[in-house]
Amino acid sequence: MQAQVRAPFPFALWAELARRDPEAFEASRREILEDLVACASPDRQDRLRAMQWQLDQLRRRAGNPRQACDLLAARLWQRAMGREGLMARLTGAVEAQNSASVLPFHGGRVSQEQGRPASEAQSE
Repeated sequence: MQAQVRAPFPFALWAELARRDPEAFEASRREILEDLVACASPDRQDRLRAMQWQLDQLRRRAGNPRQACDLLAARLWQRAMGREGLMARLTGAVEAQNSASVLPFHGGRVSQEQGRPASEAQSE
């Protein structure tokens, strides 16, 4: 597999657009983000949009670009290194929250209290 070479991010161009025309900057930013989300598998797109909405809310809440940067960095740090963050999950410090009890299947309805078919649970 050959690695893709991407052009460097044109920071100066984006900074100039943000300074000169904030509305055009925001429209372009939203368009690029939506293009990126559209490249993801369909089952992940809603989650990615929800995550971007959360980040946008942090940006809106900030009083200035520096504060927005600080809030976004803190969120990233929390998600990576926080008590229930990525690192804790990778090291096994936090159990997955999507767990469930597996009940045995006996060919009929299962009594959740005892893990047996409902007909057996009722006959006692």
